Amino acid sequence: RDYTGQPLTSPDVTLSSGHIINGEIYDYKATGTVTNAYDGEKGDGVVTNTIVYSTTAAFKPVNYEIELKEGQLEINPREVKLTSQTKSKEYDGTPLTMPQVTIGPNDFVEGEVTDIRATGSVTYVTDGPNHDGKVPNTIEYTPAGNFDARNYRIEKNEGELSITRRTGTMVIETLSDSKVYDGSALYCPNQTLHGSLAQGDRLVVSNYVSDLVNVGSKLNTFESFRVENEAGQDTTANYTFGEPIYGTLKITARPLTITVADNTVTYDGQPHGKADPAYTVNQAAVDAAGKDNGVGLVNPSVGDKTQTHTLTGTDIAFTAVNARTYENQLNMVKGNVKILSGNQDVTGNYAITILPGTLTISQRPVTFTGETATKVYNGEAQSITAIAQSGLVEGHTLADMTYAATGTDAGEFPGAFKDEAKIMNGTEDVTANYAITKKEGKLTITAVTDKVIVTVTEKSGTVTYDGQAHSVHGYATMSSNNAL
Repeated sequence: RDYTGQPLTSPDVTLSSGHIINGEIYDYKATGTVTNAYDGEKGDGVVTNTIVYSTTAAFKPVNYEIELKEGQLEINPREVKLTSQTKSKEYDGTPLTMPQVTIGPNDFVEGEVTDIRATGSVTYVTDGPNHDGKVPNTIEYTPAGNFDARNYRIEKNEGELSITRRTGTMVIETLSDSKVYDGSALYCPNQTLHGSLAQGDRLVVSNYVSDLVNVGSKLNTFESFRVENEAGQDTTANYTFGEPIYGTLKITARPLTITVADNTVTYDGQPHGKADPAYTVNQAAVDAAGKDNGVGLVNPSVGDKTQTHTLTGTDIAFTAVNARTYENQLNMVKGNVKILSGNQDVTGNYAITILPGTLTISQRPVTFTGETATKVYNGEAQSITAIAQSGLVEGHTLADMTYAATGTDAGEFPGAFKDEAKIMNGTEDVTANYAITKKEGKLTITAVTDKVIVTVTEKSGTVTYDGQAHSVHGYATMSSNNAL
């Protein structure tokens, strides 16, 4: 029989032929016993079922021809078939175990084996002896009591546990971002994952490329990625990843306004405009959130930038000499304006707007003053004609206009200008550049106040009396002791 843990005996003895006289042989029985499959002389669980008997005093061996046909008692190993389950699942970050074990057709003898179980466990597609996500669902048990493996023929049918990659293709999509040029790199280390990760896993994207500094655009790429669990173990192999979808990084031109200052000067015969390039440039500032407002010349006081940008090529091309208003003529040549960061030309990163200024050359005040003089009466017409000027540019002269104050008798004689004033710069008429003021003078003739002895020699005449009245008019000579 198969091993049961109990002794196997078969004490019955059968008298197969002949007979026993008067009970001379009695109490015959088989005394063989075997318990284990390894008992017996050969250790094969086979023992002789020895026959023993008792005899009376009358028994004489010569009277009997006794043949003992002794059987064998045999214990066969107990067949026990242990079967563990086979199962596969998609990776979910948790171990796959199937500890149940099916036992049949025979069980272990009671008390000899405990805790029969399947211990296979697989979590990742890289587990297993071949790193293919497959492991045997190993069967184990705990011997107890009188267990001896020689009493059993144990067959283990061990199943296989396997993990397959997570269903679906995972796709990493990096985000897009943009900003106004500020001299620093645009960095956007953010992404969206299309597809679901197992609980406890997370995506780690490393080494985003952050080399976009100047105006332009590029894909938001990265160098590597991995999926890791809470312990930091790389679990990427448990997923299928498709090609990434890259967002776009874009830096737009920074608005910059150059305001050329208005300029007002008084006409002085010299060119103005180019020599007066006063201007203002709006500077970067912080907004309400404390960030760069994205407008104006980059400077290190805003944000985390270290460079200072400067302007060159800001000369004013326009010049003018004559008095008038030159509206919006004070302008820079846009193509000449350069913005430098140290020695690096960063002009292309700015959207430059130039607001031209107005040059006003006002008329130069000039005053022409007619001569004022006092003369003593001399009995003849007297005149004054000098003109004094105040305000003419050096080298400019008055032409055409004359001035005179004339009188004979004692009194005041106002002066008067004749013709319009013309101001010349060599052969060029520059009169329109002046605001002319005329101030007339006067001639004062005073009476003679010194003592004068005047000798008058009258005229005389001789006629013959004719009864008519005759007279002589005028004088022949007049002289004085002091000039009149």
